Amino acid sequence: MRFSIFCIAILALSACGQAERGADADCALTATNELAWPDNGARTTLVASTEGERCETANARLELRGPDNTPRHTITASLHALMIGGEAPENAAPISREDAQRFLASWVDAEPMQAGALPAWAASAPHPGDGGALPYRSPLSREAYEALRARNDAIVCLAVQVDAVECFAIEADTGNVEAVLSHAP
Repeated sequence: MRFSIFCIAILALSACGQAERGADADCALTATNELAWPDNGARTTLVASTEGERCETANARLELRGPDNTPRHTITASLHALMIGGEAPENAAPISREDAQRFLASWVDAEPMQAGALPAWAASAPHPGDGGALPYRSPLSREAYEALRARNDAIVCLAVQVDAVECFAIEADTGNVEAVLSHAP
């Protein structure tokens, strides 16, 4: 009887150890941050998540969700590309769950901004902020971009790669999202 209880205890501990190792190998993580603009009532929730067997090969996703929690815009990339740059080689150094979770927390740690803070787009310039230190691009026409700045709409700027940022206008009533400015080398 003692032997069988001892065997059951050893098997149970062994199974627990395997379950823990399996959980360490799983890179399903999330981080959330709700942003609000008190001046105009705009709101969006940022939800970052990873999914993969190992963090160094996991995919990452950042969703901008409207007030009804419906995704309005999604950014996807490999976690390795976002944290380190480029795609992970076969012999990529491991990315710990803790480092991946810290990254997700920092990815959603965005500050609500107003469009008036965006760089001006001079009438003679081909791009917003031309002549400044950073190269900007906008999918908007110059007139639409300057109108957005004049309305001082709610915006949020997010990392979309190691060295690239994209800014989005958040519509107060619907939570709809529109890309308004990007910076990439």
